[in-house]
Amino acid sequence: MPALLEQLELDTTLLECHRFADRVDMIDRLDELLMPGSTDGENNFEHLHVQARDMLEALEDANARVCKGVRDAVMGGTGSACLRAWFDTLGGPGMQADGYDHADALVAGMFDFAAVDASGAAPGQDMVFYQPTPVRHVVAMVDRLGLGPDDVLVDLGSGLGHVPMLANILAGACTIGIELQAPLLERARETARALGLHRVSFLHGDARAADFSRGTVFYLYTPFKGAVMDEVLARLADEARRRPLRIATFGPCTLRVGAEPWLASRDVPSETAVCVFHPRCSTMGAC
Repeated sequence: MPALLEQLELDTTLLECHRFADRVDMIDRLDELLMPGSTDGENNFEHLHVQARDMLEALEDANARVCKGVRDAVMGGTGSACLRAWFDTLGGPGMQADGYDHADALVAGMFDFAAVDASGAAPGQDMVFYQPTPVRHVVAMVDRLGLGPDDVLVDLGSGLGHVPMLANILAGACTIGIELQAPLLERARETARALGLHRVSFLHGDARAADFSRGTVFYLYTPFKGAVMDEVLARLADEARRRPLRIATFGPCTLRVGAEPWLASRDVPSETAVCVFHPRCSTMGAC
């Protein structure tokens, strides 16, 4: 610990705005050192812990100011440009498919979610426990789809609302989140209201019975499997017979969706990247 604290004290630019990513990394290191039972040997003195806690608070305050600046930009209507500039700044080596990076820390701080604990709630048979889509994949999806204000994106299993809110901020699309777990849904609604996102809505319900009539794009990050997935895909096939739509997926559900004979994609279906599907010509009744 002494060496790390000395390093932090000598780094005179660490609290400057542009060092957000470095602060995220340092916060993680300090959190680990301050955990009860941390194996820091004979150097684990109380005065070092006080010093570390003070430094941790300073780092967290600096990052909170950055996140507030992004939040203010969103509320002021310049959120897309602000977020994309930060995403460019935070760009770095690729992460594992289900890993999170500094962009996720920025967005989580910008959304400023109230505490919610739905981890112990059983989502039901063929439902999957909630996990947010990594931010870089949300951005990739928005860009791949060319989303715009005329689109209506429906996120099936929207959780805390990352995808609907980011898609709205980045592309101006109207977005709808459908979520079965009420605690997650309420936090998403509160966050959207606080940010003034008027074209974002969240509906409490089961995707098997939800209203799909407005959607032009449907997004799934493996929210369910088995019989539930079968029923939802059958409903989407019915919608595709009536009007044009697209489906975007991420994670293990991609291979299941890619097996549907009524869907085609220019992508090679993979669990590690966003895949965009569209109905085959025969489904739509014309080419």
